Amino acid sequence: MKSFRFITAVLGLSMATTAWASPVKVWHDLQENKPSLVRAEGVIKAPPEAVWNYMIRFNEYANFMPTVSESFFISEAGVEALRQAETRNANKIKTIAKKYKAEMPRKAGQSWEGLVFMVLNLPFPVENRWYVLKAVQDETRAGEHIYKRCWSLVIGNIDSAKGCWILEPANGGSETLGRYEDQIDPGGKLPDWAAKMGATQTVPEMFQILERVAAAQ
Repeated sequence: MKSFRFITAVLGLSMATTAWASPVKVWHDLQENKPSLVRAEGVIKAPPEAVWNYMIRFNEYANFMPTVSESFFISEAGVEALRQAETRNANKIKTIAKKYKAEMPRKAGQSWEGLVFMVLNLPFPVENRWYVLKAVQDETRAGEHIYKRCWSLVIGNIDSAKGCWILEPANGGSETLGRYEDQIDPGGKLPDWAAKMGATQTVPEMFQILERVAAAQ
């Protein structure tokens, strides 16, 4: 159960809602001996294109995403450097990774992919998590205002991670129906108080932040 609760702290999943007008619905599928599958759904009061434009700005996630202290595209050479590193400490790994920052490899209107390095700043005494994800972005249905982004773990101090975001038009295209699915095994141990904080705060905040920054464009 602690492993599942950690999911909420890592990638923003929650059964709770905030004062935000659009509640986030969450479904849990607890599978024995497997990472828990979590699905979430909510309406974001901004057009799909505006939400998408922020969702793919991995180099800026630390500016607006909860728990993320570092995030950027990284080169394949950078991933190899992390594999060869003699440490798994998040701060030391971050110093190495910064030498290999890459520009966003976007191909508008097409399917494109990139490697994304991320560090999550978790409350003491929980060890900060770092990882590299292979992120695949699908813009081939942009004409229908439908976008999809999926990810899978490449390397990190978590055991496994995979998931997807799907954005579709809602209310005539003025708003976005966001569907989120994630399956992660964080490894290690997590105190109950830290898990509870993640479980009650992060996903509504994530949806709310995406709405705020997208609507401000």
